Amino acid sequence: MIALLVFLYGLVFGSFINVCAYRIPKKQSVLTPGSYCPHCKKPVKFYDNIPVLSYIILGGKCRYCQKPISSRYLLVELATGILFSATYLVLGLQWLLAPALFLVFLLLIIFLIDLDNQIIPNGLVITGLIAGFIFLAGSFKVDIFPLIKTGLNPVLSSVGSGLSASGFLLAIAYLAELFLKKEAMGGGDIKLAAVLGMFLGPYVFLSLFLAFLVGAVVSVSLMSTGSVAKGQAVPFGPFMAVGAVLTIYFGPQIWHWYLSFLM
Repeated sequence: MIALLVFLYGLVFGSFINVCAYRIPKKQSVLTPGSYCPHCKKPVKFYDNIPVLSYIILGGKCRYCQKPISSRYLLVELATGILFSATYLVLGLQWLLAPALFLVFLLLIIFLIDLDNQIIPNGLVITGLIAGFIFLAGSFKVDIFPLIKTGLNPVLSSVGSGLSASGFLLAIAYLAELFLKKEAMGGGDIKLAAVLGMFLGPYVFLSLFLAFLVGAVVSVSLMSTGSVAKGQAVPFGPFMAVGAVLTIYFGPQIWHWYLSFLM
């Protein structure tokens, strides 16, 4: 029942994620005005704004102009609900669930915006950093996976991990520009690494490894099918988001497997 409740909350947050992903790149307020049809601009009534259900009842069309509404709205709501409930099932009903759910929520917004516009707005990065400090100040152990013992308190561990992860990507960006004569890592990706370090602690490096791995597989697949031309820029933020979420779900298992492999 709790997992179902978290899923329903996820649907609501998924609806808000759609608003954020549409309006933030346009530098519009995410609070006002209320939801409206992107075609006819008419406000959406509250009974037509129920996540998933309204989309199905309306047949994926605006009530007024009958223009189709992108199925992405429905998919994002469902994906958020599934990810929220999965996060609960992995971590259980404990304080760690709050920063984990916030991170998933933030990463979904970043995933969509970077995928569409190849930018990670500074406002989202700043929001993530502030939230990380708030969770720390509120005695949340923001190190979602404290299995890697650093001997440091959570604040130093999280801040140090964030700075180290950003420095790592900054070094990659510098070396790529030095030898390849082109930009290989955007500033938004470097700043996002600091946010991930705040929440994941030392596990941020596992999330970056998974991001590079998933990014390589997807990029090669897209080039082999002709969907992406060789040398064409592919946003890295979505892969960082995927790597972080995979780390939340499977981080301890991957770490233990790696240790047993070394031994």
